[in-house]
Amino acid sequence: MSSDDTVTVSILGRKYHFVCPKDEHEMFHACIALLDSRMRTVKNKSQVHTTERIAIMASLTLARDFLNSGKTADVDREKKLHHLETIINEALAPQEKLFD
Repeated sequence: MSSDDTVTVSILGRKYHFVCPKDEHEMFHACIALLDSRMRTVKNKSQVHTTERIAIMASLTLARDFLNSGKTADVDREKKLHHLETIINEALAPQEKLFD
């Protein structure tokens, strides 16, 4: 069982303290790096200046990317399933002649 400890991170140059399980530190730091990067992009590419608005815009872009990634996965999954169905049908076609 992992114990929690306090992690100090920097987002847009400000220090924040979070409690995080030790076994999730690596993922937590990756999430912070992604969030900080998105927030810096929003800050540099727009006229949004308050940290709160920057965070909201960054959150919206991350949510959009997340939702779009699911759509791509669904399309890929459908293509793979269709391909497998075609392969199975082609493999079974000669077997059907045995029962005619």
